[in-house]
Amino acid sequence: MLEHDLKTLELQAFRSTFRDGLWDLFLGLIIFTGAVSSLLTAFGMSHYWSYSLIVAALALFFLGKHLITVPRLGAVHFGAERRAIQHRLTSVIVFSVVLAAGVWLIFAQSLLPDVAVSKAGEYVKHLAFGLLFYLLPFGILGLVWKQPRLILFGALTAVGESLYDYIPAPLNGILCFGIPGLLFFIIGSALLIQFVRTHPLQSKE
Repeated sequence: MLEHDLKTLELQAFRSTFRDGLWDLFLGLIIFTGAVSSLLTAFGMSHYWSYSLIVAALALFFLGKHLITVPRLGAVHFGAERRAIQHRLTSVIVFSVVLAAGVWLIFAQSLLPDVAVSKAGEYVKHLAFGLLFYLLPFGILGLVWKQPRLILFGALTAVGESLYDYIPAPLNGILCFGIPGLLFFIIGSALLIQFVRTHPLQSKE
């Protein structure tokens, strides 16, 4: 009974790490990079400037955890069983990402020249990349961690990736990546505000 209660408490502590909205803010900024990249290219600027959003997303996530979440919830340490689950999930996600990168390289480097230059080949490339890079890993994480928002994130970005080449630039980046990114940024902001209000800092006396 005690072991069951400890596992329940551990699961609750694990899920609480998603209540602060920082994951949503992080993912929203990352995917919004695609929209900024399209706009920069349309205005004749280097799309590499958009990568600064990735740096900002990383800084926001780690500083937010350190300055906002940990002072309110404390640092959470999980048992060996949950750490093992996390390692297996990481292996599956890494395999999915590597497979997606392999699919992209096969088409990008014209290893299948007759297929790569066709419209069907381009669609297959983006569809496979969206499924393997977005929907599969985030879908698995959402199911295991019981976070439906991650499944929604994976689905929206996978759809956006598959439609990217069928919409003229820079509208493709705005619609396919800007809207999902902005949506998750808004969700994350709302969750963060709610988290700060419902978990005030305890005064040290």
